[in-house]
Amino acid sequence: MKPRTQRGSRPQAPNPLPEDPYRARPSYSKAGVGSPLAVHVAACVLALLVVAPSSLPEGTPAGTDGRLVRAATDRAIGPGDGSRQSSETVPEEPQPPLVRYAIGVALPLGGPPAVAGFAELVRQGVEVAAAVRSSEGVQVDVLVRDYGAQPRLAAAVTRELQRSGALGVVGFLEEEALLAAGRGRGSRLTLISPTARNAEAAGAGVYSLEGPDPRSAKGIAHAASEMGYLRVGIVHSRTRPSLQEAIAFEEEARLLELPVVARLAYDAGATYFEEQLTGVAEALRMEEIAALGLGEEDTLDASLLDSVALYLPVPVEDVELLAPQVTHFGLDTLAIHVLGNASWTDNAVLTDIDARHTTGVLAPTTIWPEMSVAASVFRERYEERFASSLTSPVPALGYDAAMILMQAIDHARGRSDQVASGFRELGAVTGATGIFFVDAGRVLRRTRIVRIRDGELVEPGAAERSDSTGARPASADAAGKGGAASGSAVPSGL
Repeated sequence: MKPRTQRGSRPQAPNPLPEDPYRARPSYSKAGVGSPLAVHVAACVLALLVVAPSSLPEGTPAGTDGRLVRAATDRAIGPGDGSRQSSETVPEEPQPPLVRYAIGVALPLGGPPAVAGFAELVRQGVEVAAAVRSSEGVQVDVLVRDYGAQPRLAAAVTRELQRSGALGVVGFLEEEALLAAGRGRGSRLTLISPTARNAEAAGAGVYSLEGPDPRSAKGIAHAASEMGYLRVGIVHSRTRPSLQEAIAFEEEARLLELPVVARLAYDAGATYFEEQLTGVAEALRMEEIAALGLGEEDTLDASLLDSVALYLPVPVEDVELLAPQVTHFGLDTLAIHVLGNASWTDNAVLTDIDARHTTGVLAPTTIWPEMSVAASVFRERYEERFASSLTSPVPALGYDAAMILMQAIDHARGRSDQVASGFRELGAVTGATGIFFVDAGRVLRRTRIVRIRDGELVEPGAAERSDSTGARPASADAAGKGGAASGSAVPSGL
């Protein structure tokens, strides 16, 4: 998703952060070297170092490096500990709870005004997430760094945050910046971007809220099969996410014995799609003519045409240009129905594009009714913290990315080298912009299949699913047959 920004003057960059509180040297007792107190303290330290060095979690010292602070007071050393070896297996001590840690935020706050404004909104969302976590009893220190929209600085910023004790980093909005940060960081540091689509290319332990969703593409293939489509064609961008979704759909369709008669691609940044759209339309109908044993000069009765579909897994910014051209080149008059990816149910698409170009499209959405509670909580906490109304969806992206990172840190018990493993252990995380889970190294939003109807999302009815013609319902009532929940509008955004 491209950053959507509001025009206007650049928001003031946050004030320089005060010196890290972690950098203050700890105070020590004034007891003499030979005093009983000093001897007792030395004995305790020696016992910890000799007997159970592995029991000390990474970053326990809170001295100078900004690492995790642990509740060490829960440990007690009894008399005689470490004085002899025991033949019995000692049960592993339960780890004390996390009480404080730091996360990094790397954003282009000093970049061009539009980019800087977007970055500041993301930062606000992260700040709200840290405040929510702190209200739950865990103090989260947010270390903010600015790479000025210069990808070449991203790697240095990442390493500096790692040295400062950050257990993970939220940020790197641009794909070039995320790639540079992922390749230039220390291997243990986990990164999560709210917007970049190339997390896989940046290396292991790098995640994003955006990017390809092969599982969703497979789900659309199953929906197409269930609705009785006999053949499908695919048009996609040559961008990596679009290509991956197209391939996932094609592979799943093959397993379902649903023929894919053509897969045509267009260059990133293209604005005219006649070659691809008419090419797929011709391939679909030529297959039908061959199946019926007709000649090219024969005329097909439109009412008797086979049920076929066109799958368009394209970036959200391309839908605005492509959707009207599907109508312009007459694919709807040829009874070719459109299947989309989650871009088609994006709030901007539903509100900005003429509804006649999207009505009838079958596509996945990431919006679920149960998200309304999380979205309301976020809105309340945001407005309470900043004493202003929430007018943009952008802060929610920073909030969700930070909440996911912090839950992974909880699973990793604060070990920086285990945060990526913590991501793999995550269950469903309900955020303000989706219900998230991790699959095959990707952070994905849970999706469900809906039909677009006059700019709203409705549940496909049972009658529609069993209709072998695959015809688009003529009205919302037609789409709503077959289920109590069918035909009800679903919120399309925050």
